[in-house]
Amino acid sequence: LKQQIKFGVQTVHTGTIEETHQSSNHQHYRHMRSAFTIPSVYNFSVAPSYYTTCNFDTDTCQWSQLKNVDFFDWTRWNGSTPSLDTGPRNDHTQNTGAGYYMYIEGSGNVNGTYADLISPPLLLSAPGDTIQISFYYNAYGSRLGQLYIYAVYPRSENALHLLSKIIPSSRNAWRLYTTTFAPKYNTYRVLIRGMTGSTSSSDIAIDDISVTPIESFCYTGNGEYYQGTENMTGDGYPCQPWSSTNFTNSNLITAQLNSNYCRNPQKESHNRPWCFTNISTHQWHYCNVSKCNRLPIINPVHPLGGPYPFRFIHNLVQNTSIGRVVVYHDGQWGTICNAGLTTLTATVMCQSLGIGNVGYITSNRYNGVGPVWLNGSNINCNNSASISNCSFQSWGSSCSHHLDTWIACNFVTATPTTRSPTQYTVSLSHGRNATSGVVYVNGYNRQGVICSPTWDLHSADVVCRQLGYIGAYSPFVTTTSIPTRSRLINSITCNGYEGTIDQCKILQASSTSSNCLPANIATVSCKPRQRSY
Repeated sequence: LKQQIKFGVQTVHTGTIEETHQSSNHQHYRHMRSAFTIPSVYNFSVAPSYYTTCNFDTDTCQWSQLKNVDFFDWTRWNGSTPSLDTGPRNDHTQNTGAGYYMYIEGSGNVNGTYADLISPPLLLSAPGDTIQISFYYNAYGSRLGQLYIYAVYPRSENALHLLSKIIPSSRNAWRLYTTTFAPKYNTYRVLIRGMTGSTSSSDIAIDDISVTPIESFCYTGNGEYYQGTENMTGDGYPCQPWSSTNFTNSNLITAQLNSNYCRNPQKESHNRPWCFTNISTHQWHYCNVSKCNRLPIINPVHPLGGPYPFRFIHNLVQNTSIGRVVVYHDGQWGTICNAGLTTLTATVMCQSLGIGNVGYITSNRYNGVGPVWLNGSNINCNNSASISNCSFQSWGSSCSHHLDTWIACNFVTATPTTRSPTQYTVSLSHGRNATSGVVYVNGYNRQGVICSPTWDLHSADVVCRQLGYIGAYSPFVTTTSIPTRSRLINSITCNGYEGTIDQCKILQASSTSSNCLPANIATVSCKPRQRSY
């Protein structure tokens, strides 16, 4: 029994599969397993807090890391980072080797890959209030990466809302960063994304992070975050200017004790906002500020905007149109096996995500972890212009993660042409099996090899797809022999999403070109299509 799914786009690179519900026990079970009542990586059962602060000295204070929606993890660390000439020497809180912080490691991670750190569930104090995010960061090294700060609303939608981006200069010091935003919904989370630079000495660390409300109309807790303009006490006395009292508090910036507005700079000894009413006697009174009523937590039918949301996970610097497709199901993000996945389905995925009108299945760059939720053969997009019209069969797969689905998306504009559809045909020869060997090219009544020092996995992917395979395992293989070194192509550069090498940048060799050096002859090992697992 096939069941309908719909992919509704939340924002670029994210979407949602919505299910057409049918009256069956299996459908009901799948519906329930995607609801708020099941255990989830987003901890929907945890009551959200008004604020969070963390110095990471004891633990991560419920800041967590999700699987399959990034490439690696943040590391909780103390002292110097393992890589030389990068990272902080100590934490910010204690400025000693005993204190802890979080950091991303530059060594072993490719430029443009990233790790996400997501806050515990948070709740807005009152409609119209804003939120302040503050933390210290240390970015010391060479060719550094970047930090991205997002607001996310997993109870309501799948989108990531970029709040700010830090492009740091190298400095061996902790620097304060602060930004504010107005949440879209009552409940929200903050996500900090650390992207690696292009060298092993591109570590970036964060410490002493706080996400706190700027309360304007009422107060939570003991009123320590109230920043409104009330200046009368509860019993009718006018508040006196803070500047006239010589009152200071090292934990507050001067602007927080401005004018004669009610505040609580001593949250340990006062339980709500107050002010001085008599300067000479330092007499004080509690202010006429109400405590906030806890805002309702509204659960839509499904978290993340639909029964089965999906995302496109890609490098932020290199080949951003190539990425892994993951889907949220049963409380976790999991991968999709490429066994049986068609180019048509890949194209429809790209179109539904808004990142291309042509899609191809390409080689796996990074293995996922945990569940593989679907086989590609269970997604049928025949005659579908959108994933909303595709159908799928059953959840669960026995695939290993080396078969995780990666697709390449591109916007292609069709233009009239008198050229033949394929000017170059390709074949493999003298490999260890039928799927590997030297790449031979026929074109313009000539045959020869690709003699290109720029030959790489992207170009190899295109050759393999032109031959009918999923993609390339490797652009470099051992061959039994090389019967001819006559060159037909001097240089080829592909992005990885092209359907044939005709769509790549090619420099054809002249008929009088010398033979190619063996080291520059293009070889490839292709990945065969697999029907099911």
